[in-house]
Amino acid sequence: MVSGSTGSVEAGQTVTVTFTDSQGHTASSTATVDGNGNWTANPANLSGLTDGSISVSASVSDKAGNTATANTDTGTGQPGESLNTAASISIGNDGAGSDHVYNKTESGAVVVSGSTTGVEAGQTVTVTFTDSQGHSASTTAQVDGSGNWTASSANLSGLADGAITVKADVTSVAGNPASASVNDSKD
Repeated sequence: MVSGSTGSVEAGQTVTVTFTDSQGHTASSTATVDGNGNWTANPANLSGLTDGSISVSASVSDKAGNTATANTDTGTGQPGESLNTAASISIGNDGAGSDHVYNKTESGAVVVSGSTTGVEAGQTVTVTFTDSQGHSASTTAQVDGSGNWTASSANLSGLADGAITVKADVTSVAGNPASASVNDSKD
């Protein structure tokens, strides 16, 4: 979200916010100046921009046609913002032990954990266990401030013996999905 304030621009004037990536691609949004000179831009779709440095500029004109512009470029050509659409997740411990087989004891309370990058704290990780017959069990976790997660225990007793796929899915606040899976078995 981008917001700001104006000094002497009348209420009702339109602010145009432009996002420009290092390749020159742009996305824009608009806002309307309120009676106190404040504005908050509508959400902008940045999916067409390249990951990396992003410059953000806001431009508005008063009723007399005088234009004011502000941006995040510090004057050194170094934009003050960045865009990261890459989210990733990994499964560090699948709960099956070193043999990658859920035995009768383990399958009653399987705890899976892992880590993420590019995913904000509080995002929900969904862990799904699927057997060869398409039956599944699932559990969830919350990403912590360090990007780590540990799912609540899952009971796999309703899944068929044989191949088990463990899949972890998460989506960043910006809507960037990430997925990881491991192949185990149940005995």
